Amino acid sequence: MYQLQQPFSASHGVFNPHSSDSSSNILDQYWFNPDLNQIVISKLAPSSTSSLVIANIIPGEALPSSKDIYEQFLAQQRDAFIPGYRKDAGTYTSVSKKIERQEYYNNQKPQTTLGKVHHGVSIQNERNPNPRGTLGNSNYSLRIQFWMPIVTPDKFSYTTVALANVSKEGVLHCLIRHGHQFKALSGNNKLKRDVIDILKSGTLRNTAKAIRDKDPKGQTREDRDRDHNIFMNETKKLSDEEFEGAELKLLILQWEMRDSIQNTVQQSNYLGETINENGQQRVYWKAGPREVMVICLSEQLYFGEIGADSRGRNRNIRKIITIYIIDSQDFERKKKNSWNVAKTYA
Repeated sequence: MYQLQQPFSASHGVFNPHSSDSSSNILDQYWFNPDLNQIVISKLAPSSTSSLVIANIIPGEALPSSKDIYEQFLAQQRDAFIPGYRKDAGTYTSVSKKIERQEYYNNQKPQTTLGKVHHGVSIQNERNPNPRGTLGNSNYSLRIQFWMPIVTPDKFSYTTVALANVSKEGVLHCLIRHGHQFKALSGNNKLKRDVIDILKSGTLRNTAKAIRDKDPKGQTREDRDRDHNIFMNETKKLSDEEFEGAELKLLILQWEMRDSIQNTVQQSNYLGETINENGQQRVYWKAGPREVMVICLSEQLYFGEIGADSRGRNRNIRKIITIYIIDSQDFERKKKNSWNVAKTYA
């Protein structure tokens, strides 16, 4: 496990988004740099194997301490079931352990808020979060990390959110890794466009293909970080018009992906949940005549916020780490043979 051994690389003053170099239209972000064993602030990935922290640097606000950001980073890695940050990875192999783990989730109580673990990342319900110009920097409003709500059926004790504008987790991640699966769906669940089809930058398109085609199980964490950092660095070079305008609409495409997921997350499509070998909860939804959508959730349950739910409710929140599609026959076969599928919210 990496330890914070060196001083924070930025001053603990008030951040000014216009005080940087000629590339000031690119946002500064928090990164964990394993080469230096420290948190750094940088516009682009400071090394090929650095990991982006889920946090925003808010213009005009004092920076959190390096210790706080580092602790948030560690919590985020554990919450996403990154094996190198968990001692229990791969240990949930027996039916009894999986049942015990599912009961833990069913009875879990929240201990913190999303904001305490993801500095400056807010829930947005509008197509254009923080309308351009409100913070004096239109680029800031388009590129920040934020949560897209995906509201669960009424019978669920929790609702969900998915991260936007980050390729390693959440909605953009699903577009890159599994967009073709959603494009192949039928009816209202279908995604109209695959992100790889509309990427005009050769580097972006090739990197997205590499992320999609590589088997995560055959990659090291460093390999995955390297591909994602190339993608994120390239997106930062896009103009506002390319990012959310008529040509690329990368932001709009994320909202379309969110809508495709939301259309499937209905009580009539709910099939149940299982626990994988890392202890992560997966929830299954009928997505088409022959398709099942799998939602992989965070370990932590967070206190509810009205913006994440519907009709003024504030049910507790789980993060969506990733989503993908499997064949319904494969689901039924594994359900009979090895998966202990429980239907908690029938």
